[in-house]
Amino acid sequence: MPPDRVVLAGFSQGGALSLFAGLNFGGSGGGAAGAAAGGAAAGGAAGAHLGGIAVLSGYLPMPSKVVPNPHVLARTHTVFFHGDEDAVVPLTYAEDAHKRLQVRRLYLLAAVRHPAFPIQPPAPEPPSLQALGAASLRFHTFEGLGHGAHDEELEMFAAWLAAI
Repeated sequence: MPPDRVVLAGFSQGGALSLFAGLNFGGSGGGAAGAAAGGAAAGGAAGAHLGGIAVLSGYLPMPSKVVPNPHVLARTHTVFFHGDEDAVVPLTYAEDAHKRLQVRRLYLLAAVRHPAFPIQPPAPEPPSLQALGAASLRFHTFEGLGHGAHDEELEMFAAWLAAI
């Protein structure tokens, strides 16, 4: 199956793993050598990209190990779904991961902004994912939803999946 027909999706830690693996797809798999060599190490042929990444109530784990390939991510559909009352994975964790995809510099993935991992101020504003020709980047918050899923969220996920 070609990579552009593959969608990485998961809930909670599964969403975190999907995001981590998806961000590293076509990159170096966690080291700088692959990114410096053109970034095809983890993703196979140059120019290959994933069909999508879906993060349901997830977050970005080990951000210092993420070395994304901007050419891959600019063509990978990405969506976040999260409840505003999630006590297991706070909404701010997902919002931070989403923001890092909007504000694009490879080194910005080195820290997650929450009390345990303070972020350093970013360098001058890099282009957004959309400015780099992104297929899509979406974030959906569900009022009153804790660490779980409900019908509206699952229907939106199914519609997003069918559209890509």
